[in-house]
Amino acid sequence: MVTGEGWLDPTSYDGKVVGGVGVYAAAAGVPMLVVVGGAEPEVGGRGGVVSLSDRFGMDRALSEPTALVELVVGEALDRR
Repeated sequence: MVTGEGWLDPTSYDGKVVGGVGVYAAAAGVPMLVVVGGAEPEVGGRGGVVSLSDRFGMDRALSEPTALVELVVGEALDRR
């Protein structure tokens, strides 16, 4: 499953969309990819999390978000 958020922090997993999708992914036994604009360090390093600003730089993350999300999701699908 793929989900995302503009800014990922510890509260993202508690009652927000990212956490809810995580519950469904775990119940279905499928991996979850979380594509975010940016993330706090303590959650950005979790498996399945890709921070566009960390990977591509803040300028590209802000100016090309759609293309970068497509790239990241495509790469994840290619690995499956």
